[in-house]
Amino acid sequence: MRGRANLVVSEGVLDEPTAGDRRRMKNARRKAHARLREIDVARTAAVADAFRAEMAATVRSPSPLLTALLATFDLTLNDAVRRIGPQREWPRRPRLSGPKGYYPLHPHLLRHHIAGLHPAQISSHPLTGCRFERDNGDFLLLQFVDHSLELNARIGRVLIETRFGELRIEFMDTLPETILASCVGRMIEEIVDHVAWRGRGWRIRSAKDAEWPFLGQRLIVVTGSVSYRMPWAR
Repeated sequence: MRGRANLVVSEGVLDEPTAGDRRRMKNARRKAHARLREIDVARTAAVADAFRAEMAATVRSPSPLLTALLATFDLTLNDAVRRIGPQREWPRRPRLSGPKGYYPLHPHLLRHHIAGLHPAQISSHPLTGCRFERDNGDFLLLQFVDHSLELNARIGRVLIETRFGELRIEFMDTLPETILASCVGRMIEEIVDHVAWRGRGWRIRSAKDAEWPFLGQRLIVVTGSVSYRMPWAR
């Protein structure tokens, strides 16, 4: 009958796997593994491209302290940002807030940031970051936060954080109250000397005991920001 498939049926004979079947299956499985590796490599590259496109379209400024502090780790900003990759569950996480979740600017941004209020911050957390460490325990965490490249760092007995043009310096040791009270209005290097901010003319705006959950004392300095475009967006 026309259109009917030609089937040969061996009745009463077992159809067990043969040596040829085993060879074909092993060969097919090897090809499947190889193809899957190709797919994984292609997907990883595509995700990296998508993430870099987001950074290129979003980032417009870093903290001016970032380039100088990266230099102490023998890194340039361009080299450092090339090491940033998407975090797990990106782009579903972290979430972006709507208009009701957008907090107005406040003269002490970091105080509100540390308290979890995220002032003028669109994403609920840093979008991602990259950590650089030294053997002595010092570290620098480069963070992609909304439109800006920011940092968290430890240098000796001092903790540093920047956010949207403001610098917070947190002491792990206690300063005498007389010294703390006299800090406001002075150059930051007069109190905490470091090559990253030496000679920049940055003055301390406020100095006080840290708020919970921090136990030390903090200095707040307004540094402003600088313009920047990702290397792959130029």
